[in-house]
Amino acid sequence: MKKIGIILGGDLPSSLVAKHGDYASILKETMRIDQHAECITWHADRGELPDDITGYDSFLIAGHPTSVNEGEGWIEGLAEFVRRAQHEMKRVAGICFGHHLVHYALGGKVEPNDQGWLMGNYAAALPTSGRPLSLISAYKEQVSEAAEGFKVIAGADWCPNYFTGRGDQFLTVQGHPEFSNDFFHDYLQTRQDRFSAELLNAAKNSTRFRNDASLVLALMNAFLLA
Repeated sequence: MKKIGIILGGDLPSSLVAKHGDYASILKETMRIDQHAECITWHADRGELPDDITGYDSFLIAGHPTSVNEGEGWIEGLAEFVRRAQHEMKRVAGICFGHHLVHYALGGKVEPNDQGWLMGNYAAALPTSGRPLSLISAYKEQVSEAAEGFKVIAGADWCPNYFTGRGDQFLTVQGHPEFSNDFFHDYLQTRQDRFSAELLNAAKNSTRFRNDASLVLALMNAFLLA
């Protein structure tokens, strides 16, 4: 059986946990990785990271609202962990914050985007076919310069490095394939004191359109379990 490390920078608000379960449970359920792997959760923001990674096959770094540029000690520790995983040839997947963190750790740049907070169901495009790839997103920074060797799987003018990979070792995405529409609507409720009603309503209404989460989840499942 495979062994996967799920690395969190924090958990969800208590109201979301009560209704949807904790973040690690959502990731395991939507990605279906715990059916074929032993999944161990680590809280990097608490200083938790495995000392010995030889027994692990892959790692998943989840989303988190903190910027990788804030210079917090646990973020720098996690960046060093990514470099160690690279050296030991472990697979690493990243979602949103995890996407940023991987590129940041390996020499890329993460900067604020021009539009401010982007929240809702947005479509990037697959360069080979031009086919749109739509996912729920919630972010204000993005990978402005990809780390060396990464290829763009999907991108857009407003986010060129939206979905990226490097060989068979890294796979990262800006959006949240693990967010269902119901979860996202409840998530938006927890942000009413932080964002305008106009932004929140537009984000909620955008979930009526096509979502390609199942495709990205399948790709990440195959990557983590390969």
